[in-house]
Amino acid sequence: MQRSLYKGNMRWILFGSIWVQILCVCLLIYAHTRISRVAQNNIRQYADRYVERVEADLNRNNTYMSQNTVLVKDYRTMFEQSSLELVNRIEELQKMYKLLSALSESEYNFFIFDRNDEKFVELTAVHLSFSSYRQIRPCIIDWLWEEPRNGSLHLLDTPEQRILATAWIYGDFVVGSWIGEESFLSGMSMLDCGPGGGISLVRREAVDRDAGAGFGTSVLWYRLENIEADFEIRVAVSGQGEIYQIMLLQIAQFLLTSQLMVMMLLLIRQVRRRLIVPVKNLSRVLDRYRGSLAEEEEEHAGSRIPAAVEDAYEILDRLGKKAEKLSVELYETELAKKQLEINFRQFQIRPHFFVNCLAMIFGMAQVQDTGKIQEVTVCLSEYYRYLLHDCMDMMPLWREIHHMETIIRVNFEWNSQGLSFDYDMEDEVREWEIPVLMVSTFLENSLKHAVGPGGTLAIRLTARRETQAGKEALYLKITDNGEGFPEEMLRRLNSGTWDMEQEGRHIGISNVLQRLKLIYNEEARVLFSNPEEGGACVEIYIPREVK
Repeated sequence: MQRSLYKGNMRWILFGSIWVQILCVCLLIYAHTRISRVAQNNIRQYADRYVERVEADLNRNNTYMSQNTVLVKDYRTMFEQSSLELVNRIEELQKMYKLLSALSESEYNFFIFDRNDEKFVELTAVHLSFSSYRQIRPCIIDWLWEEPRNGSLHLLDTPEQRILATAWIYGDFVVGSWIGEESFLSGMSMLDCGPGGGISLVRREAVDRDAGAGFGTSVLWYRLENIEADFEIRVAVSGQGEIYQIMLLQIAQFLLTSQLMVMMLLLIRQVRRRLIVPVKNLSRVLDRYRGSLAEEEEEHAGSRIPAAVEDAYEILDRLGKKAEKLSVELYETELAKKQLEINFRQFQIRPHFFVNCLAMIFGMAQVQDTGKIQEVTVCLSEYYRYLLHDCMDMMPLWREIHHMETIIRVNFEWNSQGLSFDYDMEDEVREWEIPVLMVSTFLENSLKHAVGPGGTLAIRLTARRETQAGKEALYLKITDNGEGFPEEMLRRLNSGTWDMEQEGRHIGISNVLQRLKLIYNEEARVLFSNPEEGGACVEIYIPREVK
């Protein structure tokens, strides 16, 4: 009787389970649709607020560049002023725009440019690798020659990345800013637009608002209303198709689980009486065994550690040490860059050299030697103009040699001792680029510390092309007939243990060694020696390609 009653109601039980499953599917569809709409509304609200903040930053930047820089005559004519006044103006602008960059939502890079002499000066630090920045700056300069509208924001393509640039031009003086597309959109990177969505910048001539975005994808377009820009921001929110796939998978899992549950209920009702007693007996046996096993484990606890646990601890320890080592190396590299910039600025200022030159010009004025005064003044102007370059700038070899000749002319005027400088340079290496002030640093070191026999100091430079390990390299050799390097200093320079900060001397040499390491990694070599015939010798090997 009981069996026939259960068999007769089985059909109604199955129909009821099917209707329950259909209701659950409808609830799942409604829930997923509502979650998707809420997510899209949240993305739209966040994007609206971010675009407003970006417009506020751009308006503030344009106000500073137009009213506080371009319209100020002292800044507008700074490249026509003396070298000392130019340095002071640059420092004032760097402080101003460093503060402005800190107030901005994104990391903008500000610069000034003199179209007359093509001088490009960064006012804020550029957080890019040297090789990447070298591909971006020429594109900005080329764009500035196209006479862009003041305050307008342009999307530029460079070999490295797409950037956004704006400028204010007054005659030959230009002040501007630029930012990478990725940095500009970094504030919206936290948005989850789905696998088929994304955020990008589209030039206005390529904007097509009527184009379909695909199933399950909605597109939002943003135009900077208060800023003249040649692009729009496209926000594509996807994920509906993926949500439906996940939902269908969950529905299938739910249906299968429901069917299994119904079948299990039927089976349990049929075999309950036949299995309940053996299962209870087995449970009691297992409980007794588990209790005895627990007592045995308590007796032997701590006596051994599984080998798998030991291996896991060893692997985690290695990973921790490696991560710590990489963190220390990264910190030391950044610290070395900052110290290099400080040392380079100290080397550029050289107040004693400047004071000595002024005293020399004063002496010439007392004897009314106007020809010498004009010659020395021109030499000093060229000398300090060359010093204004950044520590990571690259210059053709012939310009570096011209700077060395300027140094010789100035030193010859104030130093009565005999002085000669000659060089042997192959024509094919004339245009090869080297770090600024690299070779002239060793020349000034000889002028400062070396004294030739009989009071005559002779300095010679050799430059030629060589092949090192199948790669082109520039070989430079600087020699003098002085007393040479002290033995202890020579040993420590070649072994890499010379510490400029502790010694307090030869800042220029230490600066050159640090810059070569940062620019060329370990591929550049510098060898110091004292030849048998006397004097000092420095040999430099520089690869053709910058790392």
